[in-house]
Amino acid sequence: MHQNVRSGRRKAMQYLGRIAGTGQLQLDATPMGPASYDFEGFFKPAGGVACAGEIEAPTAVLQGLLGQRNVRLVTKSGLTLELRLSAKKLGPTARVAHVDVSGDLPTDAAAWRSVGDE
Repeated sequence: MHQNVRSGRRKAMQYLGRIAGTGQLQLDATPMGPASYDFEGFFKPAGGVACAGEIEAPTAVLQGLLGQRNVRLVTKSGLTLELRLSAKKLGPTARVAHVDVSGDLPTDAAAWRSVGDE
């Protein structure tokens, strides 16, 4: 039976907010270079936190991370986030890439606002 979202019987996805700042990219714990990030997060009651956004880094760094597993961003505030670059390939001068983000992310809006550097 479908539940009516407006009746309050089922909670809809909740926007947690935006986090942005700077950090260091890593591949298998090997430092790859600096990056800035801008992510938005949502909490889905059935699925937890969904987070995605953009990272900006030197072209060579982004090219080296394409298709890789174990890509991490360690933020200036000390948060370690797992990243997956969405693109299969980037332009030869690309400095920005879209990423899906996972890791130890807060599940409520108040805590979410406290994890960014900006």
